[in-house]
Amino acid sequence: PTVGWVAALGAALYGPFLYFEGELLPTTWAVLFDAVLLVILLWGQRQGGTLPALVAGLVLGLGTLAVPNVLLFAPVAAWWVYRWWPAAVPRRRALHVAIFAVGLLMLVGPVTLRNRIVGGEWVLISFNAGVNFYLGNNPDYDRTVAARPGAGWSEVVDLPQREAGITQPGAGSNYLLGKAWEYIRTEPGDYLALLLHKGYLFWYGAEIPRNTDPYFAAEYSPLLRLLLWKYGLAFPFGLVSALALLGAAYVLLKPERRTPTTYLVLLFAGVYMLSVVLFFVTGRYRLPAVPCLLLLAAYGACTLASLRHRPLYLSAGALVLLLLVTNAGTATTSPHVAAFHHYSLAAVYEYKGMKTTALQHYRRAVELDPSHRHALLGLAHMYGATQRYDDAAHTWRQFLDHHPDQDDVRLQFADFLRLRGQAQESAVEYQKLLVRQPDQAHLYLRLGRVEAAAGRLQQAEAAYLRALELGSQSAYYLLGQLYEDQGQPERAEQAYQQLIVQQPDHLAGLCHLADLLLKRGDEETAKGHLLAALALDPDNAHALRSMGTLEANQGQYRQALQRFERILQHHPRDLQARRALSHLLLKMGQHERADAEYARYQHLKRQHHMQQQTLEKTKELADQLRHMFKAP
Repeated sequence: PTVGWVAALGAALYGPFLYFEGELLPTTWAVLFDAVLLVILLWGQRQGGTLPALVAGLVLGLGTLAVPNVLLFAPVAAWWVYRWWPAAVPRRRALHVAIFAVGLLMLVGPVTLRNRIVGGEWVLISFNAGVNFYLGNNPDYDRTVAARPGAGWSEVVDLPQREAGITQPGAGSNYLLGKAWEYIRTEPGDYLALLLHKGYLFWYGAEIPRNTDPYFAAEYSPLLRLLLWKYGLAFPFGLVSALALLGAAYVLLKPERRTPTTYLVLLFAGVYMLSVVLFFVTGRYRLPAVPCLLLLAAYGACTLASLRHRPLYLSAGALVLLLLVTNAGTATTSPHVAAFHHYSLAAVYEYKGMKTTALQHYRRAVELDPSHRHALLGLAHMYGATQRYDDAAHTWRQFLDHHPDQDDVRLQFADFLRLRGQAQESAVEYQKLLVRQPDQAHLYLRLGRVEAAAGRLQQAEAAYLRALELGSQSAYYLLGQLYEDQGQPERAEQAYQQLIVQQPDHLAGLCHLADLLLKRGDEETAKGHLLAALALDPDNAHALRSMGTLEANQGQYRQALQRFERILQHHPRDLQARRALSHLLLKMGQHERADAEYARYQHLKRQHHMQQQTLEKTKELADQLRHMFKAP
């Protein structure tokens, strides 16, 4: 009884139980189902009969649906039913085993059938068995088992499709199983060493994280900090594992201590350990074995307390040695794991709109792991969202220093620099992209824009011409603008004409071509292009302005007046349209209205000038404050 009470107290205060129950993961249900299974097996050993056999099968089925690797215990449970349950004849024992199997199939069978009907494949429970087996059994174990949701995880999961073109989940699982078995067959020595390593990890004191880390959560919970920590000793499992090994040794070394109950506890702990080691070890995956380990640990502690003299010294020495071995290095914490959790928190806070808190966690993640892809990108985005553009640029550069082959991010960074007016820096990034992607016309178009913005017009022209060679008709428009800026209206007109031949509905091209034609006096052709533009978009300000100017020059004041009024309906702060309207009204003899419109024009112009000054001063002040008080 003492052992049971000590184990029960240990379970009630076992920090990982509390943590994983809060995570609402299937593992906590598996702990319950597996413990109930052992109770039912012991009940059947005392009572016998078909009812305990059926219930045991059903409960094992529930445990299998929660965490499938407990299915490895099914043959042992069947043997237990046959060997230990009271029955007069072997046929009766076989009946108990059959009923146990029926109970198990009643839970697992419908899931398998559902997988066949819905997915079109015979999959026992889920198709992640192959993925998990491959993660824990391959030459690059440390890398694959550390894969987290994102690029690293996708790299593993997508292996069947990349290497064999397999898209069905079940077939992909089988493919990964095959790869793992190939490694086991061809590298038996390496595989044996890996098994021994995973066996040690099962008894390792610290809670090995997967995509959740109880130690990280303990930082935010006073109760967990009390029940789950690692300061030399990883509490509680670092103590439980050493005492459980000591308790198991006591049972195995003393025949009088071996009973059906102790056998069952040892068998379940051993088989479950094997089921975890065959895949890979984490604190969460070994949790269903903990109730049995707590019983063994309680037995070891109680037995140790009852010893005297030499047996006590030997046992205490063995316990100290076990504590040293199972807790070696547990005080260290992987910065990559902590960075992942800070990134996860940051993403949640960002989703909830809590930008300041999100920014703090993004920065902490990057401090812990300066190469963390998602944290760096999230941090850059947050800096951009809070208008800290210099910090955003610095973070993007840091990302590209660690991940220089990420062309999509480099393109975003180059576009960001271009929008900020940093033409020289933007051009450098586009050129780096073109080294890797020399046939991408859109990159030449972007490069041409920033070269033109930097005043390097010849380089801009060369980039646009290369884009034309690669089939981008949009380059004609950019060439036209470039030639206009260079004061070459004839070449600009030719470029726009070629554009209109290729893309007759290019609105901006039609307007710019019409403006050039108006400048050289070809009003009729210009009017045709402007009418085509207005047919595409009757409210286009550029087309309306040019058409209004043309009609005013031809003396069609009323039509021109309607054009400018239409612009102002949609763009009441358009200074050009407002000024043109006042001049037009003056020509029409409507002096009072012309004066009123001109007064509005002057007022809007002053407002615009003041707004520009305010924006510039605000930006300057914000920059000064950011440097004085670095935002978190």
